[in-house]
Amino acid sequence: MNISRIFNTLFKPLLEILPENNRLERIWLIAKVDFNKRYNENGLGLLWALINPLFRLLLFYVVFVVFFEYDIPNFHLYFFSGLIIWLFFVESTKKSLNILGSKKYIYENIRINKVDLFIGSCLAVSIGFLFNFCAYIAITYITGVPLTLYALFFPLLFINLFIVVLGINLMLSTINIYVKDVNNFWDLVVFAGFWISPILLRGEKIVEYIPVLPYINPVHGLINNFRAVMFEGTSPDWYWFAYNFLTALVLLVISYYFFKKYSTKSTEKL
Repeated sequence: MNISRIFNTLFKPLLEILPENNRLERIWLIAKVDFNKRYNENGLGLLWALINPLFRLLLFYVVFVVFFEYDIPNFHLYFFSGLIIWLFFVESTKKSLNILGSKKYIYENIRINKVDLFIGSCLAVSIGFLFNFCAYIAITYITGVPLTLYALFFPLLFINLFIVVLGINLMLSTINIYVKDVNNFWDLVVFAGFWISPILLRGEKIVEYIPVLPYINPVHGLINNFRAVMFEGTSPDWYWFAYNFLTALVLLVISYYFFKKYSTKSTEKL
């Protein structure tokens, strides 16, 4: 499977309609290289973008629906709608933890804004997410749960998610310059995050025990709103929609200034 050809076929028309900009071209090239590297090095190539979430979906479906008789209607879509958001969040953040080290050869030899490395990395993961999203849509129609017009809110929710991930990536990668244990710490956060996010368990049940959780978990409200517009066919919760967007922007601004101030010595320390 020629990943590069698929990449160009799907997204080159979008690049062509954008105004000429060297920075956009660099970000595009970074995303393209990351995307190709991830899938070209595997025998099944792009199919892994679908195999990973679908295997998890099958596993949890068997465990919770077949064995434990979980009582959530259309559990496969309920779980999958939260899972693909979570996998994007996890893959994007873990992929960018050591980006200043792995991409050191780029900013040492080319005059480039280091933030572009993170944008390109998130964009590469976003393209993989697109295939999972298409799989989700296909499953909705196969199982007779069609989308509604509320699904048009999805792009806004994904932009929100992208901003959250970019902000976290800038913060984590900067800390990683000075504290190498942050990688192990983030593994623990990700492990706990899966169980305290409304992916597998009902969000309202989690909030009963930890009322503050939706305010400190950056994906809690996003998963619930994604599920509302894509699975339940309702409008997003506007309170959480506004809160998540505002906190994402604040996080990005804080992370950006933290990154600009403390990542200047990355060349010497990495």
